[in-house]
Amino acid sequence: MSQSPKLPSAVNYRLALFARRLRDARKQRRWTQERLAKVAGIGVSTVRAIEHGESATAIGNYLAMLWALDLDAQFDNLLASDNVSTAATAPPKLNNNF
Repeated sequence: MSQSPKLPSAVNYRLALFARRLRDARKQRRWTQERLAKVAGIGVSTVRAIEHGESATAIGNYLAMLWALDLDAQFDNLLASDNVSTAATAPPKLNNNF
């Protein structure tokens, strides 16, 4: 796993766990990395990097994978607060039936 040595070990552990869960979600859907990349709008090499827990991968790519796998609904709750306002626009409807 190509992870930054500057990250705390607890962060590396959670990143590896998150990567494994994303990979498991893809496999549970019987999707190839290529199909996930196409639906998410990212490269296959990016899917591989995320599934290996590489810390240098942009968070936008993680979000694209979550969206493609229809796992993004809970993400907004991570930063939910009375002091943080969210946009009133609805996210685009997921359509991965192709």
